[in-house]
Amino acid sequence: MTAATSTNIIDTLCAPYLPFDASSSTWSDLHPTPQSDPASPMCPILYAPTYSSAMSLYRTLTSTNSHSTLTAPLAGLELSSRALALTTHIITLNPSHFSVWQYRALILLHSPELESQRAQVLAAELKWLDQLAHRNMKSYQVWQHRRIVVSALGDPTGELEFVEENLAKDAKNYHTWGYRQWVLAHFGGLNLAQEQQEKAVGSKGAASFPELWDAEVDYVDRLLQEDVRNNSAWNHRWFVLFGRYGLTSSSSTPSTKLESLRNKIKYEKAYAKTSLAHVPNNASAWSYLRALHTALPAELARPMRENLEWAKTLVSSQEEARRDASVDVMGRASVGALEWWFDCLFERAGQNEEQQQVMEEAELLITRLCVADSVRKRFYAYRLKCLRRALQRS
Repeated sequence: MTAATSTNIIDTLCAPYLPFDASSSTWSDLHPTPQSDPASPMCPILYAPTYSSAMSLYRTLTSTNSHSTLTAPLAGLELSSRALALTTHIITLNPSHFSVWQYRALILLHSPELESQRAQVLAAELKWLDQLAHRNMKSYQVWQHRRIVVSALGDPTGELEFVEENLAKDAKNYHTWGYRQWVLAHFGGLNLAQEQQEKAVGSKGAASFPELWDAEVDYVDRLLQEDVRNNSAWNHRWFVLFGRYGLTSSSSTPSTKLESLRNKIKYEKAYAKTSLAHVPNNASAWSYLRALHTALPAELARPMRENLEWAKTLVSSQEEARRDASVDVMGRASVGALEWWFDCLFERAGQNEEQQQVMEEAELLITRLCVADSVRKRFYAYRLKCLRRALQRS
């Protein structure tokens, strides 16, 4: 079936009821249920008449489900083509109405009227959602409904490409990234080795497309070449390489994977450091490098001080800063490198080193940070206080 044909299925089902007209005989059997407002609302919302009349009919249709039970949760709820048409009309006017989206999903998934052609209807719905997502990228309801539809179809073909189109327009859209990670996790699977032994059960197509992961690192590389400060792309890189395996500072790692993971971590550290050598004030890359040291299982974690000498190459020396504070003026010094240096002092705090020596170095670093990032002066004062307390406990 061609895309053009499948797109027309919902249009055909809804055609007798659209364009929407509340006075049409189509709706004559329904008694409108107006919105329940106080007699004299302080600030009434001025809904458009066509929206208000449609919502009154929507309330009537959904109120028929008030006597549902656990054994028959949809008993009495109208799941008809005209109800589908009504949701089309309301969503066109207000694509953020989550209750209407939920009602539409119930119709698409459970309407007896659509039983014989449900797959075609869902395919048509996906084409309609293509248009809505492009126009309403920041509406989480649109993306959530897309999850429901794609889950029901059980086939993610073309979804990563569709997301890429949207990210090309807004590379840091939270909802779009969340949807991409869901497609990868749901259809590609998370712990692939385990899933190959124990086939995932449940939703149609779950964990059946592990190849979806294959090009993700290359995709992130392209995004970071376009914008090295794309924090969403750095986050996705972590998700693809580490997060999807459940690797955290509180988890453990099978010994059989240790060597390969260490090699991967070594490469990623070099990747982040190369990026920072070109753009030293990139907070996203600093966060990524920090996570490679501190956010992985204990057997993979390494102290931050192993890269302290490298971090020092990105800023002036302490002696230069003492002579001329302007070396750290905002925009000239790498705030991330100075923070890295300061955090290494926390590691030294637990090694019974000379407190006076550590505090002198810390106080100068905090002075430098306040010059380089004056907006966070109070935060740096707090961090110095925390270090002092840590030294006193050691």
